[in-house]
Amino acid sequence: MNKLHLLILSCVAIAQNTIAQLPELDVRHKTIFPKSTQERARLAYDTGDYKTAEKLLYTELEKGNFTSSDFLLFANILQANNKPALAREFYGEYAAFKEDGNTTYEINRLFDTSSAPLKEYEIQSQYTISNPTTFDARLYAEANGRIMAYQKLCDGNLIFRAEIFQDVQKLSFGSIAFYSNGEKAVASLIDEKNNTSRLYLFLSKNGRWSKPKELFTDISGNFAFPHIDEKNKTIYFSSDKAGSIGGYDLFKSIYWDDNFEAPISLGNKINSAGNDINPTVYKEMLYFISNGHPSKGGYDIYECKTIDSENAQPTNLTYLNTVKNELAFVAHSPSSLMVTRKDENSSRFITIHKPIIRTTLTGKIMDTLGNLIPNAFVHIETNQSGGSYTVTNETGEFTYTSEIRADTLKVRVLADGYNPRELYSANGANLAVTIIKTKPIEIIREIIKIIREQPISDSLSTDSLDAEIATENNDSSIKVEESEDEPIMTTAPNVGLFYIILNSTYDLDEAKESLENLQLLFSNAELLDYTNGLYRIVISAGNNEESALTTFNEIRQIKQDVWILRPQ
Repeated sequence: MNKLHLLILSCVAIAQNTIAQLPELDVRHKTIFPKSTQERARLAYDTGDYKTAEKLLYTELEKGNFTSSDFLLFANILQANNKPALAREFYGEYAAFKEDGNTTYEINRLFDTSSAPLKEYEIQSQYTISNPTTFDARLYAEANGRIMAYQKLCDGNLIFRAEIFQDVQKLSFGSIAFYSNGEKAVASLIDEKNNTSRLYLFLSKNGRWSKPKELFTDISGNFAFPHIDEKNKTIYFSSDKAGSIGGYDLFKSIYWDDNFEAPISLGNKINSAGNDINPTVYKEMLYFISNGHPSKGGYDIYECKTIDSENAQPTNLTYLNTVKNELAFVAHSPSSLMVTRKDENSSRFITIHKPIIRTTLTGKIMDTLGNLIPNAFVHIETNQSGGSYTVTNETGEFTYTSEIRADTLKVRVLADGYNPRELYSANGANLAVTIIKTKPIEIIREIIKIIREQPISDSLSTDSLDAEIATENNDSSIKVEESEDEPIMTTAPNVGLFYIILNSTYDLDEAKESLENLQLLFSNAELLDYTNGLYRIVISAGNNEESALTTFNEIRQIKQDVWILRPQ
């Protein structure tokens, strides 16, 4: 069988396992013919076939030629497959490539479990709602290629569905945005014969819609997911036109009357190697959906405080996102959001109520020279709770919010290499805290002391921090971990050796249990000490590529999901 036949079969296999998503996404996927393994994995990921995507990237991982974007893609796929511990390891590899403090900060937020889940209510409707928009107290959504209008009840449920744009045009609708008192609209129309999605302008006169006019006719590519920011005379949309970074990128265009200027990319800080879709401007903030930034699983919702490409910094709305695909976002009110959430088994249209913030604290952490300190722990204690924590970003800044009202906050600042600092602050303050350098081991002991004295967020476990402390020992290759049970021996990695990774976790108890189970299959399995509290169960595989591949192939006969850790 030749390579072309294999490629066709692989594309068919991917197509058979895809998750129905949004019309504009589905139509684009039909025109992609991947050549490399990474491209096949990307298509499988984009279409929701996460198991196939993981298998494909394991093949490339074995070859040892991952790029930074491959590490990010693999981590996102592992998240979608509900393998957070393994995903976190590969996010770490991606962050090492980026050398960007804010990337590390955003990744840490994905695994922060200190926030309570928000209240969710499924919106009742007789019909499936996939990609909604709202205008003038009505909700609009595509159904079988037609645009339907719904009335919303006070409880958020939908009634009285009616079709609009009947007999105006023959193409299928994707999504739509209204403006100018509802007398104008921009919609994506799909030509299913040619597998294209383009933007069209609709005008209404005396209550009747005229035939649409196509926008950006001189530019090839797909155009989709329009959103009108009427205040700033700007349309936002997605396109995969020439020059895009990945699949769909986000663009904007200034409009005057019925004329639209040339599209402008929102830049490579907002756009990613994946699909960036469904832009929404609300309260001067940009919201969008993406599967190309660090994710909780597949497509997530992101916000950006500025749309200036030079200063943009997308933030994952971790309190909204899940391991499933969040494909659409509508701001129902300042405290209520509507979200479409999908996976291979279900599609739900839900209302999510945002918490009422009663306590806030912001600030920045710096050294005595005024240098801002990223990745510093800011532990905050109130009379009503045992405490919570946040971490400074790449510019040394932090933000803490809580639904619990507290007039006075007790604050401890902890950073590797600095003396801890304790202070009290009023609710709503903006702090500037200076800390003094000292030995790192003292800070780690202080963190452990705090955690053992009182409960803290689940995401900051004692075990994961204890893993960073070792008793003094003359043999530098052996470290003894602190534990309330029995000590466990970990081996420091030999810088010249290859290892086969059998499993990895950030939890000590889970690592011990995994080691015991794996030693039943592999008597020479050992626990490898690693940075940032990560535990890896490994088998030593020699000091050269040939020896490592031989060991790897032998182990693969027993356990499939393993990979090679090469010397740094």
